[in-house]
Amino acid sequence: MSHRRRGFALISTFMFLGMLFMMAVSMILMSRQRIFAGMSQHHQTQALYLAEAGLAKAQVALENDLSWSGVTDATIPGMRGTYTVTFGTGKYDSVNNIGGLTPKPSYRGPNSVPQNSALLIVTSNVSGHRYTLEALVEGNGSVGYVTDAILGSGKIVMQGDLYVDGITALDDSSEVSGSIQSNASAGSNLVSWNGPGTALVTGNVGTQGSSASAISMSGATIQGSLELNSSTVIPSYDVANKVTANYSAGTPVTIVPFGTTTLPAGKHSYSGPAIDGDIVLADGAELYVQGDLSINGTVRGNGSVYVNGKTTLKGDSEVTTNPDYSVSLYSEGSVVLTGFDGTEFMDNQGGQIQADLKNAEAHLKYLQQELSDNGNVLNAYTADRVTTVLVNLGLHDSGTPAQIIPGLLLEDGTPVTPKKNLMYELRDQIDSLPASESKTFLSNRLSKLEDLFKSANLADTVAPDPNLALMNNFEATGETKGLLDSVAAVYSVDHSKPSPPPRFEQAKKLWPNVVNLINSVTYDKIGSSYFQGAIYTQGSFVANNEVQVLGAIIVNGQGTTAETFTLKDVNNNSTTVTLKPGDIYLGKSTRVTYVEEMFKGNPSTPSIGPQLLSKNLWMGR
Repeated sequence: MSHRRRGFALISTFMFLGMLFMMAVSMILMSRQRIFAGMSQHHQTQALYLAEAGLAKAQVALENDLSWSGVTDATIPGMRGTYTVTFGTGKYDSVNNIGGLTPKPSYRGPNSVPQNSALLIVTSNVSGHRYTLEALVEGNGSVGYVTDAILGSGKIVMQGDLYVDGITALDDSSEVSGSIQSNASAGSNLVSWNGPGTALVTGNVGTQGSSASAISMSGATIQGSLELNSSTVIPSYDVANKVTANYSAGTPVTIVPFGTTTLPAGKHSYSGPAIDGDIVLADGAELYVQGDLSINGTVRGNGSVYVNGKTTLKGDSEVTTNPDYSVSLYSEGSVVLTGFDGTEFMDNQGGQIQADLKNAEAHLKYLQQELSDNGNVLNAYTADRVTTVLVNLGLHDSGTPAQIIPGLLLEDGTPVTPKKNLMYELRDQIDSLPASESKTFLSNRLSKLEDLFKSANLADTVAPDPNLALMNNFEATGETKGLLDSVAAVYSVDHSKPSPPPRFEQAKKLWPNVVNLINSVTYDKIGSSYFQGAIYTQGSFVANNEVQVLGAIIVNGQGTTAETFTLKDVNNNSTTVTLKPGDIYLGKSTRVTYVEEMFKGNPSTPSIGPQLLSKNLWMGR
C-alpha cells in the first residue's frame, strides 16, 4: 500500500514538473515573441527617426549645394542604420527642380514637382527594417547658393582690364576661386574677353556650349580650367510679385537731394524720378521700387532692394569689410553699374597729380605683395610693413618723416621718391580742378582712402585709447577710419607683453578685415567705385568704367527682347552695346570678388544667404 502511495506521489510529481516545464517553455516563447516584437517596433521607430534625420541632412545638403547628387548608405553619429537619397525617375528617387521655371515629373506623375521645388525621398534601413519618408520643399526666394563670381544664362562679354577672384568672407582673407559660368549653349564666343589690358580669373571659366570656340579668352590668365558642356543651376526669383505684394505696405521714401537718404529697418516704397545722392539701408531695411530705379550715387548698408523695372547705379566711393554691411539687389529689368574712370581721370591730369598717383600705386602694390608673400598672416613684420606704408599714404603727424622703402620702384622702373600723405595731397589737388562728376566722386573716394590710411591718433583725437576706440567703431558701424593703423599698432605694442590686454585679441580678430581692405584697393585702379553685395537681375547686366563688385553677379534672363546701352568714358566718348536678357557686359576695368560667405547662410546677412528650403508637404510611405 505504501509502495502504491509512493508511486502515485512520484507520478504526480512528474506530472506537476511536466506542467511546470510546459508553462516555463510557454512563458519563454511568449517572452521571446514579445522581445522580438519589441525589438521590431524599436527598429521601426529607429528607422523612422533615422529617415527624419536623413531628410533634415538632405535638406541642408541641398541648401548648401543645389547640384547635390545624394548619398548612399550614409550614417549619422549616434544613430543605428543607414539612409539613402538618390535622384532620378524611380519610385524611391528624389527630383530637384529648385530654380526651375516649369514643373518636372516624378514617380507621382507628370508635373508633380512644381517650379522652384524639390521632392526629397529618404529611405532608411535599421537591422532590415526600412522606412521611406518624402517631403516637397520649395525655395524661399533668396538670391540662392552660387559658387561663381559671375553667373549668367546668356553670353558674357568682357573688355579691358579684368580681375575675377574670391575670398571666404569679408572678415576672412582666405582665398577661394573666382569663377565665370555662362549657361548659354548655342554658337560661339559665349564667354569672351577681348582686351585691351590684362585679364586674370582665379577659378574656372565654363559654358554649356560644346563648340571649341564657345570660350574665347586668348591672352587671359585662367588659373582654373576651361569647361565646355557645363551648366549651373541659376536661382530664380519672382521680383515682380515680390514688389506687388509689398509695395503698398512700405513707408514712402522722402529723398534727401544731393545727400544721403538712410532707411531704417522695415519696408519702404519708392516710385519717382532719378535720385541724386546715396541710399543707405540700415538694419535689414527693404526697399520696394515700382518702375525704374536710377541713382546718381549708390546703395549701401545692410538690406535688400527690389525693383520691378530697370536699375541704374553709380558705384560707391568706399568699401567696408564688415560682414554686417552688404546689399541684395533684385531687379526685374536690366542692371547698369557705372563708375567714373577715376584712375584714368587722374592720370590724364598729368603733372603732380599723375606723379602722386603713380607713387601711391607703387606703395599699394608693394604692400599687397608683402602681405601675400607672408601668407597674409599677422606678425611683427607684416604689422611693421602696414605701418610703414601708411605713413606715406595717409595723413600722419607732422613730426613723422616720410618712410624710405628700399627697392620700391615706379611702374617704369625708376626709384620712388619718399613722400608723405599721398592721398591727402591727391585729394587737395583734385579739389582744385573744375567741377565735374568725376571730380566730385574722386574727392569723396580719396577722402575715404585718406581716412582708411590715416594714423589712429589723428583719426580719433578724443578717446584715451584711440586704437581701441577705432576698432570698436569699425565693429559697430563698419567705418574704416584709422582701422589699419590701429590694428597694426596694437599688435606691434602688445604682442611682446607677457599678458597682452584684451584689445590684442581684438586686433588679431580684425586682421583679416585689414588684409581684405588693403587688397580691395586695386593698386592700379585707385579710382574704382564699389558695390558690396549680391546683384540679381532678370534682364541683362552692364558694368563699365572701373567698377568693383564684392559679392557676385547673377543674371537669369527672362524674355527675348534685346536692349541697347550707350556707354561713355571719361572723355565723353560714346559706345553702344546690345544685349539680350541673360547677357553680361563687363567693360573697362572691372573686378568681381566672389564672397563665399554671402551665399552660405551668414546669419549677419540674412537677406543674401542660401536658397533656404521650406517644407510644403512631409509624409511617410
